[in-house]
Amino acid sequence: MPSSAERRFPKVQRTLFYIGPEEANELRELYEELPYAAMRAADALRTDGSPLRGDDLLPFWRADNAVREIIQRIGEILEPVTPGPPR
Repeated sequence: MPSSAERRFPKVQRTLFYIGPEEANELRELYEELPYAAMRAADALRTDGSPLRGDDLLPFWRADNAVREIIQRIGEILEPVTPGPPR
């Protein structure tokens, strides 16, 4: 017969969070770079009041892509590890 704790809480698959020293260093660098990449994107949007078209938007798109890549890499590092079946 299951204990009272087992009856109250359904079993869920556990996730493990692990960040090794290399990942921690990379995360630190990514978080340090992120505000600068975002500032470069914001600076690229400053205009004299005229619309931005075509090649005028290239600096913004490059900076925006850098921000997206940084955020994507942070997400990859922070992805929880789902353990496989017990050995």
